[in-house]
Amino acid sequence: MRTIEKMLLSVREIKDITGWSIPHIYRLIENKELRAVPTNSDLVMKPIRVEKTELLKFIQGGDSV
Repeated sequence: MRTIEKMLLSVREIKDITGWSIPHIYRLIENKELRAVPTNSDLVMKPIRVEKTELLKFIQGGDSV
């Protein structure tokens, strides 16, 4: 059985993977150091997702993943 790998990560998932604090992750996103996309939601504060490849690029410090 094939599984589809998850492409977008929530802030909480990034916290679980990296150990960074949630405020630190939001700061990286707000400073445009970590690219993120808002989801299509009716909530006032839309949930933010980060592509897994973008997180890997950021962690590795470069553009080649």
